Amino acid sequence: MASCRAVSQPRAAFDHDFYEIQCLETHASDGLPGTNPNTTISFLFADPNTTTSTTCAASFLPTTQNTTHYPTKRTSCTDKSFGWSFVSFDGIEKFTLSLSHGYQDSA
Repeated sequence: MASCRAVSQPRAAFDHDFYEIQCLETHASDGLPGTNPNTTISFLFADPNTTTSTTCAASFLPTTQNTTHYPTKRTSCTDKSFGWSFVSFDGIEKFTLSLSHGYQDSA
């Protein structure tokens, strides 16, 4: 994600209940011998309310019929006040994320 950077977008003053995911990258193993068997996800998690962002990433073994390896509990991002987890994961093409950012409002 070296070429990824946060992009500022103007928002209405009352529009404050959202986060942005930018530069989402996923990769699933092709299963060939000698290749990395892990599934990976990385993204830039931006909170326009605080004008802050951070990189989030995880690497995990593929899920099988009997085991779940994707992160289902909070996974901290580079900035530990940001976190995420999978709510559901049906593959790298279909998943749902839960996002959180804790901060103190200076107002």
